[in-house]
Amino acid sequence: MIKGLISVIVPVYKTEAFLTKCVESIRAQTYENLEMILVDDGSPDNSGNLCDRLAKEDERISVIHKPNGGLASARNTGLDAAKGEYVAFVDSDDTIDADMFGRMQKQLEEENADICMCGLNMIYDGYERVVSFPNEWTLSPAELWDSYISDFRTYHMLIACSCNKLLRRGVLHRNNAGPEIRFPEDVRMAEDGYFVADCIEATQQSIIFMDFAPYNYSQINNPVSITKVESYKLVDDLLDYMKEAMHRALPQRIAEIEKVISFQKHVNTVIAVHIAVTNRIKPPFRLRWPTVATVLRGSTSREERFSALIMYFLPPPLYRAAFMLYCRLSKSQ
Repeated sequence: MIKGLISVIVPVYKTEAFLTKCVESIRAQTYENLEMILVDDGSPDNSGNLCDRLAKEDERISVIHKPNGGLASARNTGLDAAKGEYVAFVDSDDTIDADMFGRMQKQLEEENADICMCGLNMIYDGYERVVSFPNEWTLSPAELWDSYISDFRTYHMLIACSCNKLLRRGVLHRNNAGPEIRFPEDVRMAEDGYFVADCIEATQQSIIFMDFAPYNYSQINNPVSITKVESYKLVDDLLDYMKEAMHRALPQRIAEIEKVISFQKHVNTVIAVHIAVTNRIKPPFRLRWPTVATVLRGSTSREERFSALIMYFLPPPLYRAAFMLYCRLSKSQ
């Protein structure tokens, strides 16, 4: 392990058109003590050759070519090769702002923390939307789950994603208290959330939330497939996994945790339809009134209630237009 070095793992598969821009954004970091590990996951296009060309331009870049095994397998391969004190992940069709790793590494050192999380700039077709933490906090794992229970809407996406984090390497070794943490390769969707939940549970120091959004998460380059939309039930499986981690961290709040996760599954159902409609995919099902009614009764989010209600009554094109207008108006405020 090389002190101060950040290992940036980039899984590559069929992203030839976007890879150069992604790598350039990493090379442009103000924090220059980086190694970039490009993992060519048996890509059938020219991505593998492009990885090799990019490596010739910067000695900090190394390339691993492997048979196709999926995103979790590619990230795990990168973890096995990483030499840094810190670990980060960037998807090969995304980009990051130049100050991302510098600011996050500084916070980790100043707070002697294990994990630093930032916000996401979600880039859709024709609009963008920032999802970020409302404040800058330093929390223990139990305090993190407590915040999640209080406001899962704010925290779920930001916690369950692996690409908006800088991790101290010792967390992945569970501070020498167990087997190394890896992405589950037998999970077909939301493998990030399992990995992050394990990292949170292994944390012995604090966790930092930063209220800036330097990670540009593209929803355009690789459109959401119908398979992923229909896999919303797999997200329910992740919620059950996170629920067990919460039980262990907050045993005195088990009943409350059960109630929150049950409600979140209803919200997840609404989100599955929302993702399908906004990505111009035929929804895998129509929202049923019991789910809409549960969200209307239990949600404290006006946007969430309104979204569930209009999705129930409006045809997809009208809902998509209304949502895009809302995002543009929100950005202009």
